[in-house]
Amino acid sequence: MRTALYAWLVFGTSALLGGQDGWSFWSPREEAAPFHEVVSAGGHEGHDALVLSTGEGEQWIGGWKKSFEIEGGSHYRLSAWRKFEGVAIPRRSIVMRVLWQDEA
Repeated sequence: MRTALYAWLVFGTSALLGGQDGWSFWSPREEAAPFHEVVSAGGHEGHDALVLSTGEGEQWIGGWKKSFEIEGGSHYRLSAWRKFEGVAIPRRSIVMRVLWQDEA
């Protein structure tokens, strides 16, 4: 049985994450989208960085997403590196979300 793993990385204010292959930016509304860019060799251990940054306020919502094909019955390890500045409560503003879905 094949299962798809959807990793949605949602951030507020300012964040860095390594790796760019297959990642795309997502936001529910254009006016609420944070500034986003990929910085070559700007991430952990010289990898590319996926960067989000915002202005003042709490209306910003968006993040990076990627789908992975996985095999049922196997083990997988997920990790993310983050760097942030000016985030009042990081555990509420910088979130990694994993959705497990069947192939259907």
